[in-house]
Amino acid sequence: KGHGGTLVVETSKGKGTLMRVALPVFQVTKTDTAGGASKKDIGWDSKILIVDDEEIVARTLHRYLEHMRIPADYVLSGKECVSRFMQDPQCYDLVILDLTMAGMDGYETFTQIRKYNQDVKVVLISGFTEKEATRYFGSDDLAGFLPKPISEKALSDAIKKLTRMSV
Repeated sequence: KGHGGTLVVETSKGKGTLMRVALPVFQVTKTDTAGGASKKDIGWDSKILIVDDEEIVARTLHRYLEHMRIPADYVLSGKECVSRFMQDPQCYDLVILDLTMAGMDGYETFTQIRKYNQDVKVVLISGFTEKEATRYFGSDDLAGFLPKPISEKALSDAIKKLTRMSV
């Protein structure tokens, strides 16, 4: 429902089950391609870490940041994220963190990286609503929230907002 899709299940005893999944087509807009913000427009100079166990999501967000000329890395688990912070607590100023991941979830990952760097900003991403996704976090814990699916413009706007807050 959150992505505007539907699921239809038809089952017949002895014949099997047919499942149909319908998802809306992703429309690339001019702002997603031609009008993307640049690093200069955004004012973000620090390195960003994307943490999502869905590689397609992590790579897409990484591509968006590359397009904006913002240095970024991505990892596919909370454990990898924490390992990076254990090795170099100041390696990233912003983490874009998925809430629901196999193994170490977003909340546990958040708790662990904050042991190494209290100042790192964290933007939570999730397919859940903001209210559902952020219920375990304190009011000042997160620097922002982005609902999935995330467009390049939404990511750019969130980073611009963080830049203004830091000034």
